[in-house]
Order: sequence, then C-alpha cells, then structure tokens
Amino acid sequence: MKIADIKGMNNAFWFVTTDHYEIDVCEVNYPDYAHIGLHNWNKNQVSGVGFGCNFTDNLSKAFHDYGVLWTPEEMIFEVDGEPVAVLMTHGYVKGLANILFSNALGDWAKGPVPEHPEGHGMAVQHIKVTELDATGK
Repeated sequence: MKIADIKGMNNAFWFVTTDHYEIDVCEVNYPDYAHIGLHNWNKNQVSGVGFGCNFTDNLSKAFHDYGVLWTPEEMIFEVDGEPVAVLMTHGYVKGLANILFSNALGDWAKGPVPEHPEGHGMAVQHIKVTELDATGK
C-alpha cells in the first residue's frame, strides 16, 4: 500500500469480524505515522487497545507491506516484514472477517482537513490472504 501524499487523510486497512471485532491492521497518516489496534464492539463489552508507530521513511513515497498474522491465540502486526506489535487474544476473536480499505478526511487523521484532496489517495498494489490450517499454522 502507498499512502496519500497529503496531511489530514487516514489511509486504512482493517477487518470487521462477525463476532464484532475491528482489527486495524494499519491506519497510516502522512508522512510517517501508523496506528494499529483491536476494538471489541460487542454491545455489553466495548473496549480497545492500540499502538502508534513512527517511521523514518515518508510512507507516501513507495509501497509498503502492512499485515497481521492472526492465530487463535495472538495477532502479530508487521510493516515491511518486521513485527511492530503483538496482541494476545487468547482465542476470543473467532468470527469471519470482511477486509476493508478506506481513506477518510478529518483532524483526527494527524492534520487539518485538506482543501483539495482530489487526486490524492492511497494505492493498493496487491493483497494476500491465507487461511491457517486447523493446527493454527
């Protein structure tokens, strides 16, 4: 994924599961910040955890790999093949997941709303999804 080259745009790759979890593989803000998180949106138990990652590279200049290895017991988040965060889930996140990509504008996206966002957006080069076997491998 190559992020938009302007401030104020949230470039997101995330999952929403049938058991009401949101898995933020990355929410990336120009030029060098990524947020990773897990949110539980169940009616009786709303909670979440997240991590911020600052990079030295301008993430809009090239494609970067963002991913998560989701096993029954943990989620290992990576950027360009390097682990950046691990969440122990202890088997709670079990539902099927829809994969989503989005751009959103707003001051919560580490910058003012851009006046002219036209022509500025993220690009996704490819996506690879592999299901683990019954042993979690």
